[in-house]
Amino acid sequence: MDTEKYKFQKYIGKSSRHTCPKCEHEQSFVLYIDTETGEPVNENVGKCNRADHCGYQYTPFQYYKDNDINPDQEVNIKHSNPIGSKQTKKPISYIKPDLFFSSLKGYDNNKFIQYLSTLFDPDIVKNLIEKYYLGTSNHWDGAVIFFQIDVNGRIRTGKIMDYNPVTGKRIKEPNNRIHWVHKLIKQPDFNHKQCFFGEHLLRDKTKPVAIVESEKTALIASVYMPQFIWIAAGSIQGLTVEKCSILLGRTVVLYPDLNKGYLVWSKKAKELSYITKFKVSNLLENIASDEERSNGLDLADYLPRFNYKEFIQSEIIPAPETVEMIQFDSKIKSEPFTRIEHYSQFQEMPKELKNKYKPDQDNWNNIINELEAFFKTVSIPTAPVKINDYETISNVQKFVETSFEILKAQNGKRTYLPYLGRLQELKQCLN
Repeated sequence: MDTEKYKFQKYIGKSSRHTCPKCEHEQSFVLYIDTETGEPVNENVGKCNRADHCGYQYTPFQYYKDNDINPDQEVNIKHSNPIGSKQTKKPISYIKPDLFFSSLKGYDNNKFIQYLSTLFDPDIVKNLIEKYYLGTSNHWDGAVIFFQIDVNGRIRTGKIMDYNPVTGKRIKEPNNRIHWVHKLIKQPDFNHKQCFFGEHLLRDKTKPVAIVESEKTALIASVYMPQFIWIAAGSIQGLTVEKCSILLGRTVVLYPDLNKGYLVWSKKAKELSYITKFKVSNLLENIASDEERSNGLDLADYLPRFNYKEFIQSEIIPAPETVEMIQFDSKIKSEPFTRIEHYSQFQEMPKELKNKYKPDQDNWNNIINELEAFFKTVSIPTAPVKINDYETISNVQKFVETSFEILKAQNGKRTYLPYLGRLQELKQCLN
C-alpha cells in the first residue's frame, strides 16, 4: 500500500479536528485523508493528539488489514454503489442475547433512570426503558447501557455510560466514564460494526426520522416530539455511510448540537444526499445565546425547560417539512417547569408532607430532620422494598443515604421534591 497516498488532515480550524473514537475527547482526533480523493479513509482511522492521556492511533494499513480490504480494488460507494457498503470477508459480530437480557434490570439503582424520573411520570420512564431496551451495568455502579440494536433485532454492542442522577450530566472526572460491552466480554475476533442507537425502531415505516448526537437526547426528545422516530448517531462524527444506508428513502431531520454541529452535519447532509434528502434543523442556532453556543448545548438541554405535557399539546411541535422555521412559543417558556407536576405519586403523598410543604418555602429542614430521625431509629431491611406500583428499592440503605445527600444539596428546590416523596413512601412501608 502506498503510504504517501494517505496523510493527516491539515488543520484549517476546529472543523478539521474531531472527536476521538476511544476517549471521545472533542477536537483531539486527526483523520487520515486519501490524497487522491480528498476523503477520510474511515471515521475511526486517524490519531488522537492526546498522546499522554489516550494514545489512540489507527492507520489506513491496519484498517484495510482488519477488514480484509484491498485498497487498490476498493469500490467508491458514493457513486458506484450508493446504498451498499464495502464488502468484507469478516461477518459482523453480535452480542449474545442472554448477556443482553441479563442487563435489563436493576433500574432502581440505575442513575440515568433516576434522572429520567425527575423529568417524566413513571409510566413514561417505563416506556422509554422498554422502547429503547435500556440496560444496567455493574462496570460502574448504577451505569446505564445504551444498546445498539439493528433493524433486524441483532445486538451490535452496548455503550456503557455513567451519569449524575440529579443533573443528568455524564461523569467525566476523574475519568470519562464511557466503555463498551463488546470490549468487556473480550470475545475473540469480535468484528464490531456500529449502528444507530434506536435503529430497531426504524421497522416502523410510518414516521419520519430525527437524528441527534447523543443517546440521552434521543430518549428525551422522543417524549416531547413523538411524531418522529428518534435515533442517535453517538457522536458528531457518527453520520457514516455505513450507518445511514438504512435510511434509504426515509424522511430524515438532523438535530445537531450547538457549536460546530450545524456546520458539520450540514456538510454531511450534502455528502449523503444520494441516500435520502436530509433536513438540518437550525432551531438551536436561532435561539442560543453566545454562552450556550460555546458550551455546545443540545436539545436535551432545552426541552426539559418545558412542561412536556403542555409542549406536546402546543403548536410548537415541528412538522418535518417546516422544521427549519420552528420557534419556541414564548408563552410557555417563562421559566423551567416544576418537575413535581409530573410526579404521579404526589397526589397520593401523605397529608403530613403536603401540609408542611409550601411552594414559597425556602428549605425543608424540618421535614428532612424528621425523616432522618426516623431512619436512624428504624431497622433498615436488606431485602428489596416495593414503595409503589412502579418502583422497587433493591438497596434500601444506599437509597436512603443517596436521597438525603441530594435533598441537603438541593434543599428547597421543588424539582427535587420527588426525593422527599419517595422517602415518605418508604417510611410508610416500614411503618
